[in-house]
Amino acid sequence: PLPWRQPRLRVWDARGQAVQQQTLAQGAMEAQVDLTDFPPGLYLIALQAEGRVWQTEKVVRVGE
Repeated sequence: PLPWRQPRLRVWDARGQAVQQQTLAQGAMEAQVDLTDFPPGLYLIALQAEGRVWQTEKVVRVGE
């Protein structure tokens, strides 16, 4: 479980523009990020809590 208060997931596109944000429930074990409505490209997803970035992931959304 996440011990932090108000953990958040944030998503940025390749230009560095924030495109999505969601607050996670305290104690959440997992989260889903839906990029279905976003154009193909590179996205950075970050888990933030207590003023720090705890984890980042790069995701490539390909066209259909």
